[in-house]
Amino acid sequence: MTQHSWRGSSWWIAAALGLGACADKGSLGGYEGTGYEGTGYEGTGSEGATGSEGGETSSDGSGATSSATEDTGNTTTTPSCDQPGNCAMYPAPCGETCGAVESNFDDDGCLRGACQQDEECGGDERCFRGMDFGLCEASGIFCQDNAEEMSCLCSSDPECGGGHCVPAELYPPTIEDQDFTGPVLSNDCGPDDGPLLVFVMYGDGAYSDCVVTDGVEELRLEFDGVLEVGEYEFSFGSGGSGTHRNDAGDLEEVQYGQLVIDSTDGDTYSGSYRAVVGGAAGLRVLEGALSGEDYCPQPVVCG
Repeated sequence: MTQHSWRGSSWWIAAALGLGACADKGSLGGYEGTGYEGTGYEGTGSEGATGSEGGETSSDGSGATSSATEDTGNTTTTPSCDQPGNCAMYPAPCGETCGAVESNFDDDGCLRGACQQDEECGGDERCFRGMDFGLCEASGIFCQDNAEEMSCLCSSDPECGGGHCVPAELYPPTIEDQDFTGPVLSNDCGPDDGPLLVFVMYGDGAYSDCVVTDGVEELRLEFDGVLEVGEYEFSFGSGGSGTHRNDAGDLEEVQYGQLVIDSTDGDTYSGSYRAVVGGAAGLRVLEGALSGEDYCPQPVVCG
């Protein structure tokens, strides 16, 4: 039986912040009506940011507090943040997502510390990187007040390699030893008639000689390509696709899927898999090791 684990937490980053300018569906996107530019900033983070003109931030105090502000169409309050790169007059453009694990802003609308690994965060924090979940997270985020538009404008480097520190309790936790039947790895033809690798895990049922009896498909990952040693991955329809059946029995989209083939003799294979799903149940990662699993080729001809 394949060993794998779940990581569960809040919803995913694309809806949570909107501070990336990547063109793929997995990017952070942008907020409408907030004046966010998403390009043109040159810098390395909120500390020592130098790419914006006229930005004034509050550096007073030892923590983030809120004070009332005039009505600008945003019902949140204006934060007083103790680090540079934040707005001092107008609310941060994170709306209802302020404080979510995927957001670069904390509950008070202050920018979280930038990071690439846990060691760069506080002792009770972890580093959340969008790329670890198949998502595009901008870096070098810098915000400043715009009196003319009466809003907080933020810019960034949209290179998709950003990360931010979050309280450890917000980081997706690991739930181990979920039992499924399979996996079944086979081949098929894709929508463009190109070759696909199809990886399926089942709930219940019995597996024997590439056949699952009385099983319900729980996880399905489809990757462009044929079986060989290497790494396969997709993100939002690019390079493949996937579905997962949640606890309510409904199918939800897999935002990011990965299959690593470390070795194969054509009949069996070993490696690992990873799938990121979200939805109302929160951000989750299903992953596990694969050892001596059967490859079950089908008699199909693509192309």
